[in-house]
Amino acid sequence: MDNRRNDFVKDLDKCREELDATVTELSNKYEELVLLYDISESLGSLQNVSQLTDLILKKAVEHTNADNGILFLLDKGKGVLNIKGMYGIDWLDPEKYVVRIGHWTVGKVAAIGNPIIQNDIQFAGIENGKPITALLCVPLKAKDEVIGVISVAHGEKGKIFTSVEQKLLSTLASQAAVALENARLYEETKKMFLSIIDALAATIDAKDPYTHGHSKRVTYYGMVIAEAIGATPEFVETVKLAGLLHDVGKIGIPESVLSKAGSLTDEEYKTMMDHPVIGVRILGHINALKHVIPAMKHHHERYGGGGYPDGLKGEDIPLAARILSIADTFDAMTTDRPYRKALSNEEALRELGKNQGSQFDPELVRVFTANWKRKVMGKKDLGIGI
Repeated sequence: MDNRRNDFVKDLDKCREELDATVTELSNKYEELVLLYDISESLGSLQNVSQLTDLILKKAVEHTNADNGILFLLDKGKGVLNIKGMYGIDWLDPEKYVVRIGHWTVGKVAAIGNPIIQNDIQFAGIENGKPITALLCVPLKAKDEVIGVISVAHGEKGKIFTSVEQKLLSTLASQAAVALENARLYEETKKMFLSIIDALAATIDAKDPYTHGHSKRVTYYGMVIAEAIGATPEFVETVKLAGLLHDVGKIGIPESVLSKAGSLTDEEYKTMMDHPVIGVRILGHINALKHVIPAMKHHHERYGGGGYPDGLKGEDIPLAARILSIADTFDAMTTDRPYRKALSNEEALRELGKNQGSQFDPELVRVFTANWKRKVMGKKDLGIGI
């Protein structure tokens, strides 16, 4: 009887242990699934490497209960890991802290391509003695190649990392690496696209020696207005592209008309008025520029009506087109032409003021004038290299 009872107790204890192990395993699986859902929802909507890095580190620290984290990206050519983001750290200079592959724990992880846990670290301070008591590093891999390392750390004695945190961080890293690589490729493609746009704008300006740099200046002034009205980054980007391309239709205008020293005849003026529509015909089929076309097409409409090509008025004119109308006219007024000398900046601003409501959106004229000295005269860097 006692033996059977003892056997029963042993079996019951074993069942409890197995049940505890199953509950723990299910709990870990649940947390892993929550993490996968969390990062797939978050990472999928971002295409900017900097934003992705910040989000990845935030999730890494949260899901491993760490105190801080660093994300390194590999520079293959130099054989080093550079810091691309930090979370919970304000004492480290990312420009100075570079890790060679194979050096330190981070460099070893990059070299072997496997995670490393270091617990009970006696001392690992960075310059000012900030302690690191435990460290977990996992590789970021894209197509089986290491592209970086995520490192999370504890700074409190007694806190450690386990295989559970290692698995969670590895799960995050596998998703993060794909997102980072896609974002990097997207940014490279975008740079190439903008280089082509820039070259096209320069080609347009080159047709008329009197308008050299016109497209970039119009872009700059347009971005000043867009930023000053609190536009979204996406809208500012639309203004930027539309500014660079607003005169692309002039490719189809005879040079005899473009560079004529005197006034245009009625027939020549009608020919010149075709350039917005020609621009739409040239670029309208490019899906990546669909959002830019309305601003290109309508930047010669007049706020009070009577402009071209469609005679739109008021707020029926797209906002980006109303912005470029001001930017385009201002640059035309402040640039020497064969038939007249340039106006001063102050004279041109007064002309804009005289024509607000009839030719230009009054509110946008006020915004441009108010921001003239601070942003335009100061040549605030808006990333277009004028």
